[in-house]
Amino acid sequence: MSFVRTLTGDIAPADLGVTYAHDHLYCVPPFWKEKGDVDLIIDDIEASIKDVELFKSAGGQSIYDATTLDYGRDPVALRTISERTGIRIIIARRTMYRNYGEGGLGLAYILKSWVPRFVDEADEAGFNGQALIKTFMIDNPQRAFAFKN
Repeated sequence: MSFVRTLTGDIAPADLGVTYAHDHLYCVPPFWKEKGDVDLIIDDIEASIKDVELFKSAGGQSIYDATTLDYGRDPVALRTISERTGIRIIIARRTMYRNYGEGGLGLAYILKSWVPRFVDEADEAGFNGQALIKTFMIDNPQRAFAFKN
């Protein structure tokens, strides 16, 4: 039987209801904290709870928080938000930015770590992974990368 793991327990996929597919509810990225860039830090639980309550009042029932542990996720804060609002929160499972820095992950890291995995998973799902990489990264790089001047 399939299930979705939330911070407050496993649920059936049918019980997700209206789900916000990508949010960051509480996030203190070490790199940006060190740089003092407060625009990329979300560390006010009460403000996050107000935002989640607005979502809930519009019919929302679940939120996928995409913040990874190495990007400053705080599972205790997220569980507090979930328990106080009644919204189910699903959190990112893997680390994301093992190698992030001033310019992001870096093209070499993406090509070495992400592309082979993407191709394999696309092929397993019945797509042509190599063709997708060509379409989205070679033929149309502006769709895959944001370049700094």
